[in-house]
Formats: sequence, C-alpha cells, structure tokens
Amino acid sequence: MPDLEKEYLRIRVRILVPVVIALTTILAVSLYSIYWLQQHNMYEDIEHEIKEVESLFPTFLKNESNLLAAQLDNIKNNKDLQEAWAAKDRKLLLQYALPPFQYLKSSTDITHFYFINIDRSCFLRVHNPPRHSDILDRFTLFQAIRQGEPARGIELGPFGTFTLRVVIPWIINGKLTGYLELGKEVDHLAPELEKILGVKLFFTIEKKYLDREKWEEGLKMMGHSGRWDQFKDFVIIYKPLDKIPSDLSNIFTSSEQINDELIFDSTLDDIEYRGGFLSLLDAGSRHVGNIIILNNITDEKASARTSLITQLIIFSMVAVLLFIIFYTYISRIENTLIKASDNLQLEIQERTNAENALRESEERYRAIAESTPDAIITTNSATKILLWNKAAESIFGYTQNEIIGKSSKILVPERVRELEKLGVERSAKTGISAVLGKTVESVGLRKDGSEFPTEVSLSSWSSGGEAYYAAIIRDITERKKAEDELAATRDALFRKEKLAVLGQLAGGLGHELRKPLAVIKNACYFLKSKKSIITDNAVKDNIDIINAEIELCNTIISDILDFSRVKKPVMQQIGLNKLLTDALSRIILPRNIHLETNFTKDIESVLCDPLQISQLFNNLIDNAVQAMPDGGSLKIYTHKKNNAIEVVVADDGCGIPSDRLSRIFEPLVTGKESGVGLGLAICKKLAEVNHATILVESSEGKGSTFTLRFDI
Repeated sequence: MPDLEKEYLRIRVRILVPVVIALTTILAVSLYSIYWLQQHNMYEDIEHEIKEVESLFPTFLKNESNLLAAQLDNIKNNKDLQEAWAAKDRKLLLQYALPPFQYLKSSTDITHFYFINIDRSCFLRVHNPPRHSDILDRFTLFQAIRQGEPARGIELGPFGTFTLRVVIPWIINGKLTGYLELGKEVDHLAPELEKILGVKLFFTIEKKYLDREKWEEGLKMMGHSGRWDQFKDFVIIYKPLDKIPSDLSNIFTSSEQINDELIFDSTLDDIEYRGGFLSLLDAGSRHVGNIIILNNITDEKASARTSLITQLIIFSMVAVLLFIIFYTYISRIENTLIKASDNLQLEIQERTNAENALRESEERYRAIAESTPDAIITTNSATKILLWNKAAESIFGYTQNEIIGKSSKILVPERVRELEKLGVERSAKTGISAVLGKTVESVGLRKDGSEFPTEVSLSSWSSGGEAYYAAIIRDITERKKAEDELAATRDALFRKEKLAVLGQLAGGLGHELRKPLAVIKNACYFLKSKKSIITDNAVKDNIDIINAEIELCNTIISDILDFSRVKKPVMQQIGLNKLLTDALSRIILPRNIHLETNFTKDIESVLCDPLQISQLFNNLIDNAVQAMPDGGSLKIYTHKKNNAIEVVVADDGCGIPSDRLSRIFEPLVTGKESGVGLGLAICKKLAEVNHATILVESSEGKGSTFTLRFDI
C-alpha cells in the first residue's frame, strides 16, 4: 500500500476511534441519566406518599373523631342512660348502653365506650364491664376536664392499644355529672387509610411507653397476636402483611437511627416495595412510635427496566447508523484528498521555491536591519508592530518577544500620541502628510518610563490592500546633551562677562558717587545743626528724608563694591553656632518679629572665613526681616544631615515669586518690591569662596527657607 494511502488510513482511524468513544460515552451517560431519573422519580413518589400520609392522617383522624363526637351527642341525650347514670346503677346502665355500643361496633368499628365519673374514675367500660373504678390518666380526659369542652386525640392505652378517643363532658339539666368517651383502635383506622392512599402501613410503639405484662394481657383481651422480644426498642401494633419484608426487618434490628428522612427498598414474595418512616405522635405531642409507609413499586421497576432496555436498543441502533454514515463520509473525503494530492504537491513545490526566495530576501534585509545602530520598526495600519531589530531593543528596552504584536503607541509619551493623532486626522483630510518621507525630531518612551529625544524617518507602502509603515529611529540624547552643554557654557560665559563689566563699572562708579553723596550729607548735617535758622518742621523732615536716602545710596554702593571685589577668604576652624550667636547679638530685631533658635550641640566646627560667613548670616537674617513687614516668625537652627552641617534660616513672610525663584541668586534679581538685588548674589558668592552651598525653598505668600550647607 502506498505511503499516502497508509497515512489516510491512519487519519480514518484517528477520526473514527474518537467518534466511537464519543457515541459510547453519550450512550452510557444517556442510559445512566434515564436510570437516575427513573430512580429519582420513584424516590419522589415515596416522598410524596409520606407527605400525603403526614397531611392526611391528622385529617383522617379529625373526620373519624367528628363521627365519634356525633355519636356521643346522641348518646348523652338518651333518657334511659341519664336515669341509670343518675341512679349510679351499673347493671342498668350496661343494659341500656350495650345495644348502641354493639350497633356502633358493627357499623363504625368503635372498640371502646366509657362512662367516667367527675373524679376521673371509670364507672363503666361497656366494652369490658368487669374492669371499673380505676382512675384514668389520659390527655384527652384531662383536656376535657380542663377546658369543659369535647376533647379528641389518638392515645396509647395501658394495654398497648393505640386508640382514637373522643371525650365529652356529660351535662344533665345544666349540671356536669361526668364524662362520656368513645374510642376506635388503630387496627380499624389503618385499613381505611391504606385503602384511600393505596399503600401499606405499619404502626410501631416504643417499649418505654408500655408495660410488657399489660401489653400481653391487652393482646389476649383484644384477640391480637404479637411478640414482645421480636425487636429491641419497639413492638408492632399493626401490620397489613403476614410477614415483614427482610430489608425492613434488618432496619428494625440494626443500630441505624430511624428518622423521617430514611428511605429504603425491600422485597417480599417477588413484590418490590419502597418505603419511609413518619413519626407517630399521641394527643400529648409525644413521639411514641413510627408509621412505616410501603409503596408497591413492582410495576414501576418493571416499566423502568423495559424502558432502559428499549433505550439501549434504540441508542445502539442510532450509534451503529451514525458510525456507518461517518465511515462512508470519511471514505469519500479520502478519495477526494487522494485525487487532490498530486496538484497539492505541485503547488507546495512552487510555494516552497517562492518561500525560499523570499526567505533569502528577508535574511538580507534582516542582516542590514540588525547591523544598523538605529532602531528599525515596521507596523501595519493598526499600529501593530511587525518588525523590531536589535538596535530597537537596545534603545527602547523591549525584547522582540515583549513588543511584537503590541501597538507602537507605547513607544511615545501620551502628549506625543495626541499630536500624532491630530497629524493623522489632518493628513486624512488634506492628503498631505507632515512626516512621511521626512526626518523629524520627536520624543521616545523607554520600557522603564524614561523619555529621550529622537530623530525619526518615516516611510510607507501598501501590500494586499493594507498600508504598512517603516520607521528609522535614532536616539539623539547625546547630541541634545552636547547642544544643551554648549548653550549652558555660552550662558555662563555671557554672565561672567556681564559680571566682570558690572564689577569694573561698580568699582569706579562707587568711588565717584560717594564723593558727591558725602558733600550732600555734610550739607544736610550743617543745615540741621542751624536750628535757629530753620524753624519750619517740613524742612526738617525733608532734611531727614535726604539723609535716609543718602544712607540707602551708600548701602547700595557698598553692596555693589562687595559683590565686585569679594576678598580671598582667611580660613579658620570655627563653630557655626558661635558665628550665629554673635551675628544675632549684633542685630536688633523689630518687636513684631518672633525669633526661634535651635542650635544642635556638639556639631563639628567648619573651615571658613568667619567675617565672610558672618556677613552672609547678616544678609540672610536681614532679608528674612524685610520679608515680614507686618511681623512674623523667624526660625534659625543648625543640624547635621548626610555628612554635612546645615544652617537653616526660615521665615513666614511674603515668599519669592515662582518666576524669580530659579534666578534669585543672580545679580540684580530680587524677590522684594524694593532693593537692588545684590544681597543674595553676594551670599552665593561668599558661600562658594568658603566651599559651601546655599539653597532656597519658597512658596509665595507662605515664606522662604534658606539652607547653608558645609560638607564635612
């Protein structure tokens, strides 16, 4: 047999074997489901029968008791009985009571008839005249005495009889004279109930409620038969069958707990039963025994077996038919496959040749793509990444396995995605693209979330009706960094040149301005000393204003000179706490400024110029005071942090505007409404020459914090 035909045979086996297994499984599951459903229905039937007995038994007892009560109503009105009762003549009473009792016994199966005194003593048992004068202790009698109304219920007698009893008060001429009672044993009730429900009923009584001698005496008296030792805990007081089914007998003799949920199967004389248990309660609601319900399921089981065999035959025939259909259909498919095999081999060979050529082309392209230092990425029109070279892995941080099939949008920040979306929409409307065929700068997003500048060249092509895109991406971080460093160097050089010119100008201008200012100050002093000549207060006030402005000009000139000629520091090892204490002792703070200090003890001394650092402290404290014209809190403290000693000067004044914060240490930049803007520039210069760092944090309207840090 040719190899191809052998392969087709293996395919046939691979298809048919699962089909056979599937059909067999379906057959087994279906038959089991049918069997389970039948069993479930039969279980539901017995549960229904138990519920029917449970609901019908009280109703049946009620109806029977109503009949007994109706008979008692007739008896209590019998004049002869009333007269005999009034005379307490037992023989005469028996003579009048016996005929109606015999009639009721033959017509309604009544088995008990009592005349009871008010003290519960039995005056006459019509059904057993020799026994009398004993005290009766029964729930129904107690209920009739307590309520003064007819009472009814099923009760267990001292001789083991389970009897439906109705007791009524006997009132003659408006006076309670005693009680009348009629009873009907379960032996006479059970057959009627079985006939109504179509089931067999067994009644059992637990031995703890019985006295063996009295029970056996009761059997003889009632003409019944029974065995006290047949079962351990109970006796059977009624059974509809001559024999007890073996399975039921096993339950009775075993230690299994009998309860209302126990369902069992049993067989007797080729008749199959399914049964259950129901608690038997007396008139005092005591559990005194059980009612066993047996339902004949012989016909149902036979029907179920017949149905199961029929279903098996039907399913088997259907399975065989389906197997034949599948076998025939697969054979036809095999023939078609064999005929198409030759053509397919030719097509495969042609495709193989084309694929080899394409593979060679792809390998050449891939070799070029992998050797370039730039990232090369191709996507389809849905931005799904199709190609990802080694350089792309290095630049973006994603491996091929991680990125292939993902959207290229994850390679750019969110803000750039929005711009690209707008560009695509504009290109769709105008037909003109701002990026295709061009090299543009953009921003890339690495796997770790960091951004970097890129240079992107984008091209596109179509294949199979779908558009594809290729992007060559270059990381220009180093180039941008070099450009930024060059710009920063130019800015620094420009600032140095500007500061040098400012220093030269300040040096000469300071000396030139101080001469006329000194002359003006002396003139003001002379005028102020001539009190006899100048008596106008307004003139005096203006002279004071001129003096104040001269002092301000001198201060500005001093700041300019200090900035332009910072001297070389004279380094000493000195404690910053002492410098701060000395500086504060020389400053008189306004009364509305609250000073808080916290100098950490035993911090190391630092190497610095004491005069220059004191001047720096004075400038910082003076700035803080000027920032709080309406008063506030000035906090100064020292501490050691991360191998450095820090001096912190904090205020809760007006703060520094955010647009000036980054340039606050530059000359001529100030955060105040007045001032030249040289104080903080001098502080920074003094900090630098003393190898320290000065930092600032500020929030407009909340205050500023300046930190002077010395590394140790």
